[in-house]
Amino acid sequence: MTDAASSLQYDTLRLRRPGLTRDLPPGAADLQWVSNTSTLVFGERDAVLVGTFLTIEQNQQLVEWVKAHDRNLAYVFITHGHGDHAFGVKQLLEAFPEARPVAAAVAVAKSRSEGTAPFIDSFWAARFPGQVPQPQVFPQALDGDTFTILAALDPVHVVAGHKNPDLPDDPQILAQTKRYFADFNRLDAETTTHTELYEAMLALYPERANPGPLWGGAKRAKGVS
Repeated sequence: MTDAASSLQYDTLRLRRPGLTRDLPPGAADLQWVSNTSTLVFGERDAVLVGTFLTIEQNQQLVEWVKAHDRNLAYVFITHGHGDHAFGVKQLLEAFPEARPVAAAVAVAKSRSEGTAPFIDSFWAARFPGQVPQPQVFPQALDGDTFTILAALDPVHVVAGHKNPDLPDDPQILAQTKRYFADFNRLDAETTTHTELYEAMLALYPERANPGPLWGGAKRAKGVS
């Protein structure tokens, strides 16, 4: 897609994988998948890649996809340090050695904690055995540790990091996400157990993909380990 105001274009690669939460209660089996999104923003010559993937196979698909755009990859920007968004840096740099991997300082710290033992062995490799790129290569810290995304900027496109492939990159997802969190907080106050909270949210959002984070969030909200 092209932004007429700046002549920049962007493209997205969306790949599905199993969810991380493996103790979900019965039901909603058709929603228990996760779509990770990587976005390439590019002009006539250069490009910036936003986000990578979790597994070796998916990151290799990402490398080939970026190559197909025939641009100079200048940066790989990691939005946050979760492994399913950051574990592809090593493979991207092997394919594009001149690219610079960058992130906010807090994201670099998080990527290091998630990408080193024992966390990578106990969490990521335990769920995706033999599929996690190692050793990890981490992004470099940008100056400052925050940046701002506001609806007031009136964006033309908004790409979700876990995008539903069937939905457009509509800026309305900002308001929809805000409303989802508000509903979660409201129902948290109205329910007693994590199961009640989870089921109340499912009733309100029956078609929202990937209920794993909802289950995990409900457990945390109610103090259940």
